[in-house]
Amino acid sequence: MRDMEYKVTRFLIFIAILFLNYHVFLLVTSFIAPEGFLNDMRRIGGFFINLLGLHALFAFGTFYYSRMYLNMKIKFYLLGLSLFAPVVYLLFNLEFLNAFTVPDIFILVVSFVIINLYIKDFKFNYVKKYLNVLVDPFYSSDDEFF
Repeated sequence: MRDMEYKVTRFLIFIAILFLNYHVFLLVTSFIAPEGFLNDMRRIGGFFINLLGLHALFAFGTFYYSRMYLNMKIKFYLLGLSLFAPVVYLLFNLEFLNAFTVPDIFILVVSFVIINLYIKDFKFNYVKKYLNVLVDPFYSSDDEFF
C-alpha cells in the first residue's frame, strides 16, 4: 500500500473506532446515567459521529471491495452509498438540527472551514484524490495528500 492509502485507511479506522466507542459508551451509560444525561450526549456530538460513521462504513466497503477485483459495478454503488447515506441521514434529522441553539460564531467558523475546503479542493483536489484512493487500487498520484 502506498502512503495515501495508509492515510485514508487510518482516517476511516479512526472514524469507525470513534463511532463504535460512542455507541458502546451510550449502551453502558444507559444503565447508570442520571436522567437527561443521554439526551445531552446525543446532542453534543452523536449526530455528527453517526454522520461520519455512515460514511466510514460504506467507504470501508468501497475501499476493500475495489481491491478484491470481483464485480466492478458494486464498488461504485458502495461509493454512491458512502456519499448519499450521510446526506439522507442529514435530511431525515433536519428537525433535530433545527432544535439546536448554536452561537453565531460557531456557524461562522464552520462555514469558513467548509468554504476553505472547497477553495482548496479546486486547487489541490483533495476530495477527488480521496475518492480515487477509495475506488482505484492502482491510483498512482504521489502528491502530498493531507
